[in-house]
Amino acid sequence: MEKPCLVISEAVAGHPILYQCSLCGQKFALPEDRSPKEGASELLAAFRDHLREEHAESERGKQTVGTENPQTLG
Repeated sequence: MEKPCLVISEAVAGHPILYQCSLCGQKFALPEDRSPKEGASELLAAFRDHLREEHAESERGKQTVGTENPQTLG
């Protein structure tokens, strides 16, 4: 089974602003009122929460699901 990951779903002027889960399509917005580092941290935390709540059964036993490739964050 495919591992869920964040994929860019919308960009403005070449900069990603909206991401989505590759398995279910749930959207995750990059916080605008944070530094890029803080925004990325919050985005990843929200995605990890989503994985635990929505995809835990299919990903049981994996510790860093969906965060292996930070390059998908732009």
